[in-house]
Amino acid sequence: MLHFTRPVETEGQLPEPFTPRDFLNKDSITSRAEKIYKTHPNLVARIPSEEGPLVVKWFGWRHPVHFVLSPTFTSRAFASYHMANALKGTSARTPEPLYVYTHRHGGFIKENFFITRAIHPHTPLRPLLISGAPEDLLKAAIQDLARSIARMHTRRILHRDLTTANFLVNETGEVFIIDLNRARQVTSLSTHQRLKDLARLTFKSNDGALENLLSTLFFNSYQKESGVRLNLLEPYHQYRKKLLWKRELKKRLRRLTGRQ
Repeated sequence: MLHFTRPVETEGQLPEPFTPRDFLNKDSITSRAEKIYKTHPNLVARIPSEEGPLVVKWFGWRHPVHFVLSPTFTSRAFASYHMANALKGTSARTPEPLYVYTHRHGGFIKENFFITRAIHPHTPLRPLLISGAPEDLLKAAIQDLARSIARMHTRRILHRDLTTANFLVNETGEVFIIDLNRARQVTSLSTHQRLKDLARLTFKSNDGALENLLSTLFFNSYQKESGVRLNLLEPYHQYRKKLLWKRELKKRLRRLTGRQ
């Protein structure tokens, strides 16, 4: 499908007192930011507002070819916005989507941003697992995450990047799934697809016993919420091992070809 019809597409409600012009470039966003989480290729920043803190994700390009191909696909901002609303419909936790904006010229994506309510304060799950946080908080977070992912899968939504960097944990152990632009809804969801999605998860901790406890707790909670009868923990380890092998192979190929 080619996207040439409308130069500007928006959905949702832009919080007061902002206008789209306030978010059309990185400098405008960073000048308003009280916290910058990421700068390249996407800018992610927390912005104060009359309605409470917001997060703006301004999408850049990893490679020029993606810009060249942009008339052929939905913008990543719109993909994120629509998937965030789909997740809300499943009762899976994700930051509340508020507004999305895409500007095209001749079909090519020029400006592209997505705004949500901020989860503030929060800690990404990855550093939390190795921080020495109370075990009860970690157990609550892992169970909450398992329920959200199970609900997402029950509605046949694959996230396709379930890394611990994409989970934000608030002070009570509630976990919010972010980075949804790669997510897809499928007509049916097989056990293979579930496991391939789950293989990106890691429960890495400085305590091996705690790591094993959390992985077992996750899959028990996931299976209970999703109604899947098959024990997924053992096949998860097999899928995880295969994923790590593929990653290592890609690294070696990059080194051999001189690519970084």
